[in-house]
Amino acid sequence: MLSDLEIPLLDTDADDPLGDYWAGLETLERAIAEYGLHTLVPGHGHVGDTAELARRLAADRRYLDALASGRQPDDERLRTPWLADAHRGHVERLSA
Repeated sequence: MLSDLEIPLLDTDADDPLGDYWAGLETLERAIAEYGLHTLVPGHGHVGDTAELARRLAADRRYLDALASGRQPDDERLRTPWLADAHRGHVERLSA
């Protein structure tokens, strides 16, 4: 989550992959609001500050919104071939 390099990678075996990811983002947002944030250190990607956190939350939301509405996301992270493949898997799973 919150990677500047990777799209949201959904658990496509879950009953509600989008809902689960949304819930995870909301949990992170609540924790950040409660405890504050000075530095973001994602599991994958670059370290960032609070402005970068806001940018990444917005990017993940735009990606999820596009998936939910059946639109092709305008997301530079999809230029990476394996992430484009993962995205196609998301689309297939969500359309099933």
